[in-house]
Amino acid sequence: MIAALFDDLKLKVDGMLKLAVAGAIVAGATTAALICFAVVLFLWTQQNYGTLEGWVALGALFVLVAAIGTTVFLVVRQRVKRRQPRERAQEASALARFLQEPAVLLTGVQIARTLGARGLLPLLILGAVVGGVMMNRNGHSGHEPRRGAETGTAESAV
Repeated sequence: MIAALFDDLKLKVDGMLKLAVAGAIVAGATTAALICFAVVLFLWTQQNYGTLEGWVALGALFVLVAAIGTTVFLVVRQRVKRRQPRERAQEASALARFLQEPAVLLTGVQIARTLGARGLLPLLILGAVVGGVMMNRNGHSGHEPRRGAETGTAESAV
């Protein structure tokens, strides 16, 4: 059970590392290509139209690159926002299944027997504090209404 979790974690870390290396290579190659393209664009525009027009063309190129990057960022952020509630529900159900596992329950009972009542009480208090902090880790508790939710205006939908 636990070995399978570590194997799964190892595969995920390995995949993330390979993805990071590939991303770094792509980022470096893209940066070099963009620099070469910018130099060629500037030299061609300078030769045919003049120095000022060359700088304007180069500036327009970088504005275009920034606009494309901003658009991609906003689209990806919206997709992540739509996906997060489903992933949280799946994580909660996976944790519930893990806690219902007989081996986990027996391990908990064995720890409770070993520590006894005096040793278990501080551990329970610490667990309650950590659980409370983890439930409110995004900065607000679930009891407070969201900003704009009490007025029912169109601003709350944004």
